[in-house]
Amino acid sequence: MALFALCCLGVTLLSPLAWRANFVMAWPLLRLAAEKRTWGGLALVALAGLVGIVSSEFVIGVEPSQQVLLWRPYAIVFTALMLWASWASRRGASPFPS
Repeated sequence: MALFALCCLGVTLLSPLAWRANFVMAWPLLRLAAEKRTWGGLALVALAGLVGIVSSEFVIGVEPSQQVLLWRPYAIVFTALMLWASWASRRGASPFPS
C-alpha cells in the first residue's frame, strides 16, 4: 500500500497540469500518514487540510484563491509529505502501518 501511495503522489507531482483535482491521487499517502499517528505525519496531514481551506474560492474568493494557487501550495505540502515518508523510512521505522 505504501508503494502504491508514493506512486500515486509521484504521478501527481510529475503531471504537467498538476492542478488541485490531481492531488486527489495523493490521498492514499495522507491516509497512511494519518494512520501512523506520528507528530510529523499528522502535522503534514493537517497542513494539507489547511491548504485546502486557505486556497478555497468559497472561503477567500476567486482572485485571492488564484493568487494563493500561484505559489503551488499543494505541490509544496505533498512534496514535504513525501520527503517526511522517505526520511521516516530511512530512520528504520516505517512511516506506514504494516
